[in-house]
Amino acid sequence: MVRFLFTLMALLLVGCDWIESKEGHYPDMKAAGATGEISRGWIPAFVPESAVDIRLKYDVENNRTWLSFRGVIDGSALSGACLSVTTKNVTYPGNGPREWWPGALTVDSRGSKTEYEYYACKDGEMLAIDRTKAQVFLWRLAK
Repeated sequence: MVRFLFTLMALLLVGCDWIESKEGHYPDMKAAGATGEISRGWIPAFVPESAVDIRLKYDVENNRTWLSFRGVIDGSALSGACLSVTTKNVTYPGNGPREWWPGALTVDSRGSKTEYEYYACKDGEMLAIDRTKAQVFLWRLAK
């Protein structure tokens, strides 16, 4: 009986983690919007409607978020939401989703991070834009 209860508790803990953490891949903003990711605030308002290849992972319990998309963010869309910062002022995540998060955007990276433009956003997100590849990465660390 003790073994059964232990197994049940372990399954519940694993199940809860699955419920609290979600990852999705959307071809465009219309698809992301249809799942409610925009209305729930996981995708910020400054992400352009033209964004494609949207990858999102978030943890409901601690509010950690990783977002990637292809597209161009107009500077006017960021005004009021984010401020440009230097690499010295960037707080990198410890890691990100292994399949699609660049190693250069982690705290352990020893490589160059100068290919990105960085922004600190008012809701606690950090934004890295690679203009040559039209690739944008956003992360929010646990609150």
